[in-house]
Amino acid sequence: MKDALKKKGMFVKKLSNQGKLFRKRWEHEFASALSVSQKKKIYMEQFLWHAFSYEKLPCLQGEQADSSVRTANKERLLFVV
Repeated sequence: MKDALKKKGMFVKKLSNQGKLFRKRWEHEFASALSVSQKKKIYMEQFLWHAFSYEKLPCLQGEQADSSVRTANKERLLFVV
């Protein structure tokens, strides 16, 4: 994955021991409207994207999502893998 991102001209940096911090910030920014009960029902403790794949939060899909990433300010994108 790292090499594929670099080939696309992206800067890749490993941030050790930052997972919990990023997860908390992500939940605060995107999923604060969901209750603890809702999060449990969609197994959000396993994967954060379940908030979108279980359609609990709105999101772009398909070509709209691809287009949005292509036109986004690349200096402000963060991919967590």
